[in-house]
Amino acid sequence: MMHKKIIGIAVAAALAAPLAVQADVTLSGAIQGEIGSVELAGADRKTISTDNTGTISGGGGPNMLRFDMSEDLGGGLKALARADWAFNTTQGADSNNFSNREKYLGFGSSSGAYFRMGRIQGAYKTATKIDPFYGTGAQMRMGGGESAGNAFTHSGFVDNAFEAGFNNHGFKVALQGVFDELSGMDGSYLADVEYGNDMFTVFGAYANKADDNTDDTANWKVGGLFNYAGATLGLQYEDAEMGADYMGAPEGQFISLSAKYAIDKVILGAWVGSFIEGSDNDNERTDDLGDVSDDISNIGDNLADFGDSMSYSLGAIYLFGKRTLVYAAYHSTDSDAKGPLGDDNTYDWNAFAAGVRHSF
Repeated sequence: MMHKKIIGIAVAAALAAPLAVQADVTLSGAIQGEIGSVELAGADRKTISTDNTGTISGGGGPNMLRFDMSEDLGGGLKALARADWAFNTTQGADSNNFSNREKYLGFGSSSGAYFRMGRIQGAYKTATKIDPFYGTGAQMRMGGGESAGNAFTHSGFVDNAFEAGFNNHGFKVALQGVFDELSGMDGSYLADVEYGNDMFTVFGAYANKADDNTDDTANWKVGGLFNYAGATLGLQYEDAEMGADYMGAPEGQFISLSAKYAIDKVILGAWVGSFIEGSDNDNERTDDLGDVSDDISNIGDNLADFGDSMSYSLGAIYLFGKRTLVYAAYHSTDSDAKGPLGDDNTYDWNAFAAGVRHSF
């Protein structure tokens, strides 16, 4: 009888040990599927489902599987780690599934101060978002309301990064740097400073990319959100030397406004963004043509003309529950930019998008 009890205790302990370890591991993520139609550069409208970036407009989606790990070290100190992956809901190719997202480890304190290192989302990207359709085909990112294009703007993750920050009492500060001379981006740094409460949030972010092959480039943005009686209004200004080229210009400024209003389980949302090409773009365009006659240079300017643009999205989100929502939205971008053959529709596009998202 005693022998059977010992075996029972041993089996129970063996089963309980993994549970004790797992108590400090949190699984979370999101699954989204989207379908819509796109008309690009005046071409025929096409029906399209979720591509390998997660949205019909590109630039990344919310599909994610994440593990957060922590251990209480005593005295208000915790060891922290994260590993997460992106995946696709419509394609089975390995290249489209479980691609790397964040992989970091560090320490956090009960005061709100923390430190971490590894592959981390840039502080510029994780600053407060005014976009009511973030992670969908109607989003501002890649939609014309803000810059996109690399890990130092709104698309990706910073490798070989260190981050120190503070998040408590409404204040949020994050400072990141790359200190790896083998990375090709040693000396790059990012920062985000915010303050918020139930009524409003204000923020400012900066990203400087140091590149061994080119001159340093930088983006900065400021903005805020104001909440009142179920309505939220947002404003953001961004000066971009990186990630503006998808709008047809190497650099420029984005000015964006957003609004959303919640009625029970329905959220009505909209945003409008204006892109203004940078003042140095004319010089860069002419320099690229080389030493040619004035007549040919003028023709070249016309054929490769950069330009301002106006973009907007509007739609609705329905909350089935705390973790499940559906959405439908329309997006339009109208750009003055001309393509290499003088086509002024090159950067114009519009899209209808509808989808379902489940978070866990």
